[in-house]
Amino acid sequence: MTTNMFHELKNNYKWKPIWGCPGRYIFSSGVVKITIQQLTNNINTVYEEIFTGTTDPVLYCFFEGGGLISYRKENGYLHTLCDTDGMNRKIASLKQN
Repeated sequence: MTTNMFHELKNNYKWKPIWGCPGRYIFSSGVVKITIQQLTNNINTVYEEIFTGTTDPVLYCFFEGGGLISYRKENGYLHTLCDTDGMNRKIASLKQN
């Protein structure tokens, strides 16, 4: 049985649930130097946008089981792992603003 990217990332790194956001998790180490491309082994298309209402550029990618949304900070990246519903809900929310 193969695992999807969501389960692989959830099992290989420490994540904390984001309160009030079902299906979304934040990288437990906070801001880190590792990029979204490194987390996904460069196998996914990564989009970068600046959304109204966000102070940082947002990088995101979709994969089986969900996706990653990362915020580019001055000193690294703040990664959030999302299941499919959480990913769709957050991206729709970002694009609405």
